[in-house]
Amino acid sequence: MSAFRTVSRRRGVGLAVGQLGDALRLAGFVVTEAEVAQYRAEADPGGTGRIGADAFVALAAKARLELGSGEDGEASADSDFKRLRAALAVFDKQSTGRINAGDLRHWLTSLGEPIDEVDVNRMLEHLVDDQGLLDCAELAHRLVGP
Repeated sequence: MSAFRTVSRRRGVGLAVGQLGDALRLAGFVVTEAEVAQYRAEADPGGTGRIGADAFVALAAKARLELGSGEDGEASADSDFKRLRAALAVFDKQSTGRINAGDLRHWLTSLGEPIDEVDVNRMLEHLVDDQGLLDCAELAHRLVGP
């Protein structure tokens, strides 16, 4: 509820639907834009552009069940697996479920918080095929299960 109050600036009017993603993330949920769009449609079926506190609490409870995260707890292994697969899918340009290992190696060692090349090689060990590709599901399984 504190996330709702923080993001909703006008008391008594509710949360603007455009702020729903920010409020959910502030509440500790890791949500994709597609998930936020789905939650927006559910929370504001009448298209008023606003979400009341009760609707946000109900939505957060639903997200907690679906996503396994939020202010009250950690994400489940299954949820982590799905999220990692979704993150890797961003790099899957042909939607084959496989990505170029060299590209992934470059991203991991040079973007954001870089990972040591030795650790990246260990992470990708035995996952790269003879075409230089790796299966996103296999990598996600290796990193977070289930």
